[in-house]
Amino acid sequence: MKASDPSRQAVIFDFDGVMVDTESYHAEAWEITFRNQGLAVTREQCFPAVELEDHVFVSAVLQDLGIKADPREWVREKQAVFRQLLDQIKVYPGVVELVQALTLKYPLAIVSSAWTENINTLIHQVGLKSHFSVIVGKETVSVHKPAPDGYLKAAELLKLPPSNCVVLEDSPSGIRSAKAAGMKCIGVAHRQNPEQLQEADHVVPNLVNTQNLLQLLNHHPSKFRNSTGDI
Repeated sequence: MKASDPSRQAVIFDFDGVMVDTESYHAEAWEITFRNQGLAVTREQCFPAVELEDHVFVSAVLQDLGIKADPREWVREKQAVFRQLLDQIKVYPGVVELVQALTLKYPLAIVSSAWTENINTLIHQVGLKSHFSVIVGKETVSVHKPAPDGYLKAAELLKLPPSNCVVLEDSPSGIRSAKAAGMKCIGVAHRQNPEQLQEADHVVPNLVNTQNLLQLLNHHPSKFRNSTGDI
């Protein structure tokens, strides 16, 4: 079978922002963690944590507050609090239907800066765990997005060249990661202005229109053009 055959493609999902919306829950977990330690840090003050590694965020907060403490202890507590919130997190509309349709033709993977344990818990809750043959979480690689390491690791585990993988991403850094790995990328504007995702090969507003997205994926990635669609 030729490498360019669409049946040899794989589809790789980013997790936070593409499959699930965890922003507010990460902020809530930090707010609870600080409150448990007797600190009045508001939810709004915790939202920058969404774009940062946990230890980077809490180290900055502790420094600003003049508190000398091991940030690893705070990160462990926050992660424990976050896991208690997992059953409240929902997938975005269209995700379940899209995954169920894609798995009939393509191997599927997830590449994320989230912990693999949390990813597995959430996709199990919505009945999607069996559809993903590869999951590359935070602990799988040592260098994260926008570096290409996570996506290259997924291609290796899928036993496919990166050029035969199509990525669904929701952030500029994630798109750069996929492109640096040599993959085609569809930007998903769940949380971003589509103009912020123009480095992707194609941009869609959401994942609701499963049939149109399947038509796009059924074309070999080399057929993509930089465009924005109503998929």
